[in-house]
Amino acid sequence: MESPFALGMGVMIAMQIFGRISGGHVNPMISITSVLIGQLSVIDALCYIVAQFTGAFAAQIMLLLLLPNLYVYGTPNPRDGDYKFCSPRISAEMSGGKALGLEGVITFLLTMSFCGMWDLRNEKWIDSRPLRLGVIISGLTIAAWPFTGGFLNPARTLAAAAVNNFWEYCHMYLIGQLLGGVLGALTYIIFFIQLEPSQDVTAPPAEEEKA
Repeated sequence: MESPFALGMGVMIAMQIFGRISGGHVNPMISITSVLIGQLSVIDALCYIVAQFTGAFAAQIMLLLLLPNLYVYGTPNPRDGDYKFCSPRISAEMSGGKALGLEGVITFLLTMSFCGMWDLRNEKWIDSRPLRLGVIISGLTIAAWPFTGGFLNPARTLAAAAVNNFWEYCHMYLIGQLLGGVLGALTYIIFFIQLEPSQDVTAPPAEEEKA
């Protein structure tokens, strides 16, 4: 279970460093969500997504270069191993459709969590955002870890598949993440998004002006 915790801690670090600069999205689905709720323009989101995919590819290659061969390839000699390091692969008990559904559900919950974090009603809790999101991502990854690895992130999925040249399940992950992420954002927008201050039924009534 160390990998899900490491993933959550990594996102926490990124949020702590870059949260005030760019929002620390890390994940293309979060950038797409920010467009849907009106936080980010399409052009800016495209720049974010290019950076996210570039970072994912660079990270995958860096891990292959820095980690021991036994851990990366399953054997001291890379030529003898067929282990696909960090690749999107499902457990033997899972079908492709179930993997798609599971990745969709956890990505749905992830984008809902970000929408909740960005909600105007949570503005005063901004200091704890990195910690909360790190825990959320670790929890979602742990839930799906035995079955799909809990990828959550199209950039991470595509980078791992491309670097390892392992594409068997990649499309299932990408479709699930895209559908789940967009559905999560739309669900929050339709049912939970912050109302305008004048319409916010949870706000205390304004005091009447004295005559």
